[in-house]
Amino acid sequence: MSQLVCLTSGEWKNLCSNGSVRLAPSRAIDDAETPKGRNRFALFSRAPNTFAVGESADFIIAEIRDSWKEVWWSFEGRAVKDYACLQLRDVLDFFPVQEKDRWQFESDSAKAEVRLSAARLESEWLLWSEEEAIRQAVSDGVRFLQLFELAENWQQWPQKSFWKDLAVVALDPGRLQSVGRPAREAAKPVGMRTQLYDACRQDVDTGAFLVSCPFEFANAATGPKLSKRSPGLEAELVALHTEMQQMAYGPDAFRHELVLNFFARITSLAPKAYSGSWRPAGTVIYIRYFHRIQFGKVDPDELVRDFRLLVDVEGAKSARVVGFLLAIALGPARIQSLARKLQPDSYAVAVVSQPTASDSGIERTPARDVSRATITGE
Repeated sequence: MSQLVCLTSGEWKNLCSNGSVRLAPSRAIDDAETPKGRNRFALFSRAPNTFAVGESADFIIAEIRDSWKEVWWSFEGRAVKDYACLQLRDVLDFFPVQEKDRWQFESDSAKAEVRLSAARLESEWLLWSEEEAIRQAVSDGVRFLQLFELAENWQQWPQKSFWKDLAVVALDPGRLQSVGRPAREAAKPVGMRTQLYDACRQDVDTGAFLVSCPFEFANAATGPKLSKRSPGLEAELVALHTEMQQMAYGPDAFRHELVLNFFARITSLAPKAYSGSWRPAGTVIYIRYFHRIQFGKVDPDELVRDFRLLVDVEGAKSARVVGFLLAIALGPARIQSLARKLQPDSYAVAVVSQPTASDSGIERTPARDVSRATITGE
C-alpha cells in the first residue's frame, strides 16, 4: 500500500535537489483512504496553509511508499517522536493538484529529472476547496460579529445550518434557491445588490439613500409597483427624498425622525421584503458597504460607526445577519485589520503606534482610538 502527501513547492524542490525533506508523519495518508467519504479531505487539510482557499499552484502531491518514515535518532540514541524524513527514493510518483498547475512544475521537474504525472485528485480538491471556502466564510462572519459583542456563545446558537446556508449564498448568489427557506428569505438582497446600488447610485452620499435604497428593495421584492398599491405613498416618498437630499449621509440622517417613520412604514407595507430579521436600515448598510468593499476602499471608522448605528436602530438580530454578510465580503485580511484596530490589547506581539492628530476617536473594545487608515486587505 502507498501513501499520499501534499507538499509545498518549496518542500518539493528541497526533496528533488537534496534527496530528502523533513516531514511530519501525520501529513501522509493512505492512498486507499482518499475516495472514502470525508477522508479524501484529510490530504489537503493537513497541508500547510500558504495560499488563499482554492489556490493550488503552490502544491504538488507525492505518492510515497508506506514504509517511507526514516526514524531519526537523538545523539543519546533515542528515537525522536513525530520527526521523520522523506527520501526521494521512497517517492513513487508526483502529480499536480490541478492539471492547470502542471506548467508551474514542468521546468523544475525536467531539471531534477523526476517524473510528473497527470493530476488525479482534481475533483477531490474542488470539493474540499468549496467546503473550506464555506468554513472560512462562516468563520469570518462570526469573527466580525465578535468584534461588536454580537456572537456570544456562538457554539450554542441554534440553527447553525442557517448561517452555513447564508455563507453559501454570499459566496455564490446563484445558489439562492438551493438553500433552506430561512436563509433564502434573509439573503434576498444578496442577489439584488448590484441592481439596487445602480438604482440609487446618485443618492449614495446624501440622506436620500436612506429613502431610495429601502424602497427600491421593497419594490423589487414585492412584485407589482408598491407605490401604485399604496395611495399617497409616491407623493410622500418624493417629498421625503427631496428633503433628505439636503442632508449628508451619516448618523444625523439615520436618526432623523422622518427617516425612522419611513423605515417603520415601508416595513409594514412590504412584508415580503422586510420579514424575519431583514430591515430597511440593514438594506442601506449592506448595499452601501458591499459596493465599497468590492469596488472601492472602506474607511474603518465609517464602517464601525454605521454598523453600531445599525445595532441601535434595528437591534442585534437584524445587525447579525447584515454583519455576517458584510464580513464575508470583507474577507479574513480586512477583518484582521479591523480587529487589530478595535482590540489592540488582544495581540501580545502587536506594536501599538502612538495616537496622532488624525485619529478619529472611534471607541474600541476595550476603549482606544481607531486610526483613519483605510482597510485595503493587502
